[in-house]
Amino acid sequence: MAKSSTATSAPQSPTVLIRYEPEKELALLGDDALEIVGKVEKIKFDSPKTLEAGTATMDECREVLERLDEIRARLNDRLQAAIEPLKEFPIFDGVEPIITFKAWPLRKRLETAMENGRQARAAYLDAEAQKERQKQQELEAEQRKKNEAAAKVAVQAAKGQGADPATLKEIKREVLSTQAPLFESKALSTARSTGVGLQYDYYAEVTDLRKLLQLCLNNEIMLNTMQVAVPEIEKAFRKMASDQKERFVYEGIRFKKVPRDVRRGKS
Repeated sequence: MAKSSTATSAPQSPTVLIRYEPEKELALLGDDALEIVGKVEKIKFDSPKTLEAGTATMDECREVLERLDEIRARLNDRLQAAIEPLKEFPIFDGVEPIITFKAWPLRKRLETAMENGRQARAAYLDAEAQKERQKQQELEAEQRKKNEAAAKVAVQAAKGQGADPATLKEIKREVLSTQAPLFESKALSTARSTGVGLQYDYYAEVTDLRKLLQLCLNNEIMLNTMQVAVPEIEKAFRKMASDQKERFVYEGIRFKKVPRDVRRGKS
């Protein structure tokens, strides 16, 4: 009698269920954002060590901001998908809804903390740059004194050996050209190694309005430049013009009356 054989089934691979839970992601992102913003708000830049640590913290904060932008992009995609079926109706013709999150308090707090951190870091690096320049100037002044003393000794020695005037002049030039050692701020070196740079923005600050106006009256270029500020100057006088109305008449400026429609409520 033939033996019956039972076919053995191949082992089944385990099934892995991957579930995306946006609520948990948002909760985690919120916790990370609150944690990092607290760290950024407490950053101090007063040494190479705090510079390195603070920069690392700000990099973490930047990553959180990028994650927030990703969330916003996903929500925009969902919003676009939700509005797509409605675009067949004329009322939605041309409508492109976008979530901007302008009033997002947590994001605003993160951005403010980052901006304050950047300003504090720039101020620290600027102070270090000034110290570096001052120290370098001191080293160069000290080197000049050393060079002058060494040049006198070298020239005297060359004279004693019968050197001609041209040779003496060349010896003196050579000794005086000796460069001072370079001073490098440890903080600036740390900044460069962490990818942080220092640049400057330049602004104009009015220190004496009377002198400035007098200059503009006598300088065509300055007067033409001042023309750009006319709209802001007019804004500055808006309340005075509104209060005085027809009585607001001065040389070079007067009130301007523009009609405005007002709908009054029914009595």
